[in-house]
Order: sequence, then C-alpha cells, then structure tokens
Amino acid sequence: GIRRKGEQRNRRQRQEKMALMLSVRRTGMVLAARAACARSSTSGVSGFDERERAAETLWFNKREEKVLRELLQKIKMQADTHDSVNAPAVVAAETKALKAICPGASDAEVQKLLDWKHTAF
Repeated sequence: GIRRKGEQRNRRQRQEKMALMLSVRRTGMVLAARAACARSSTSGVSGFDERERAAETLWFNKREEKVLRELLQKIKMQADTHDSVNAPAVVAAETKALKAICPGASDAEVQKLLDWKHTAF
C-alpha cells in the first residue's frame, strides 16, 4: 500500500539522482578533455580539433548509453521481483524456465539459484 508506494518513489528518486550524476560526470569529463585538447592543439592541421571532438563525444555517448542500459537492466530485475502485482508471475516464469534447463533440480535448489540471480546481478 502506502509503504510500497513510498519505497517505489524513493527508488525512482535514487534512479533519477544516479542518471543526473552520470550526466554531470560525463559533462565534466568532456570539458576537461576539451580543455586538455585546447592546450595541446595542433594548430597546423585544420579540422583536426573538430573531428577529435566529434569522436570524443561519440565515445562518451556510447559509453554513457552502455552504463545506462546496464543500470536499467538492474532496475528492471529489481522491480520485477519487488512489484506486488507482477512479481508472482515473474517468479513463476523464472522457476518454469529454470526447471526446463535443470529438470532434476529440487525446489530448494531452484530457489537458491533465483536468490543468487537477484542478489548477484
């Protein structure tokens, strides 16, 4: 009820803060790299700085996308197991998939694997 909504709101706020921190961090790194490039610029080659900045921006964008995708995947897994409405269906689907992979596994072993999955990743 109310407690669960509060937990979800807090989790969402933490996620937003994390995304903001990553964005600020990326911006700081870009500015520092640009300042370093400006100091050691090769003035004889025209267009070199622009291409270098474009490549740098592309690298940071790809890196940031990878980090955010990993974060989103972790958040989704946590939400799937803590969501009171959808959690039973997710747990049932995961249990069914594990039993298909390991048909001889006991219920306790399946539960240990699920617990490990949700705490280790």
